[in-house]
Amino acid sequence: MSTAQRRTATKSRRTASTKTEDMVQADAVVEKPRPAASTSRPPKPTAPKEVDSSKPRSGFSLRMERIRKLILDTWSEIKKISWPDGDTVRRLTALVLVMAIALGVILGGIDYVLLKVFDALS
Repeated sequence: MSTAQRRTATKSRRTASTKTEDMVQADAVVEKPRPAASTSRPPKPTAPKEVDSSKPRSGFSLRMERIRKLILDTWSEIKKISWPDGDTVRRLTALVLVMAIALGVILGGIDYVLLKVFDALS
């Protein structure tokens, strides 16, 4: 390759790189969205509105806030419960049933005896 050919090749490479930079800058200008045009991204969320503490709140918003607080408090208390295992539940259920039957028999017996006593007196 001669010196002249090298100069021409270098010159064409410089021109090509300059054109590429110009094209990139032109593309960047074209890609800027217009203010009124819709973009693929959703709009940024706005900052939460500051509540004016001097203004009285409505009854509905206070009620809903109290209900929300009640639900959150209840949920946090439910998470703190330590639930018994299945064997313990079965034993305690059997104990409750036995005690209910025993108390029913005792109260029924007392009722029967008192009924006989009052019938004998009258």
